[in-house]
Amino acid sequence: SVGDAKFPLVPIVYHFSVFFLFSFFLFFLVKGKNEMKFGYAIFALLISLFYAILDEFHLSFVPLRSPSFDDVLIDLIGISFSIFISIFISKKSMQLN
Repeated sequence: SVGDAKFPLVPIVYHFSVFFLFSFFLFFLVKGKNEMKFGYAIFALLISLFYAILDEFHLSFVPLRSPSFDDVLIDLIGISFSIFISIFISKKSMQLN
């Protein structure tokens, strides 16, 4: 699913962006106004990764679609970048208060 012939970067950017945003907002939803704890980051990462895997699994039931391990890897890269940025933002906001 990652290697589209006409626009090879479109599915990559799509997967990265969707899971980046999903995990970013999930992290801050879980953290709320609480002090930064790495447990929040781990929880957001695991839930996001679980959702990425479920998303690909459900494609095995969709006609003309198939699951792709490459898509899960791209999702995980987006999730990881998001979590690192979320931790950075969270720590910086704690320093300002």
